[in-house]
Amino acid sequence: MLDQQQRQQSFAVAAAVVSTIATGYFILRQPSAIRDEPGVVFLLEAMQAHHNEDLRYPIEVQRNQQGQIDEIWFYLDKTRDDFTVRYIFREMTKLPSLEKLVITGSDVNDDDLRWVRNMPSLKSLSVQWSPITDAGLKHLEELPNLQEVGFYSTGVTYERAREFHAKMPHCRFLDSWCCGCMTIEAER
Repeated sequence: MLDQQQRQQSFAVAAAVVSTIATGYFILRQPSAIRDEPGVVFLLEAMQAHHNEDLRYPIEVQRNQQGQIDEIWFYLDKTRDDFTVRYIFREMTKLPSLEKLVITGSDVNDDDLRWVRNMPSLKSLSVQWSPITDAGLKHLEELPNLQEVGFYSTGVTYERAREFHAKMPHCRFLDSWCCGCMTIEAER
């Protein structure tokens, strides 16, 4: 016999499953004008529905007026497996309208940023509390639309940020070292 708490937990799990299936059905029924890869959209929407309930890995997905995903915010903790984040990074390259990516509190590393260079629409990238170092910036130097980057609580140095800015003067490098006074502004 299930007690009241077990019934409530079972109901919450069942509701999450139904919500995920309904979301997937809705996504797959979207008009063909939306070019986001349906499998990636389903994955992100399912994660958003699941993870926002248990508050361990909140994910926010924003859409533009055409219904395409253009912003993804991951607020991760370090208790999840690295495979998940690396898989998601690879899959996000299939989102042609992705303009903003924020990743907080993960083990995303320099090598993982190689997937970011395959996101040509990306305008803003923020990686916080992750083991990114100066070496990871080389992957971003090929992004023609990148306008703003931030690496808070990472191993990226001010010297390397200046070198990056010399190659990409149109990109603003947010202060990751001080109180905001060391932001490297984009050249107009």
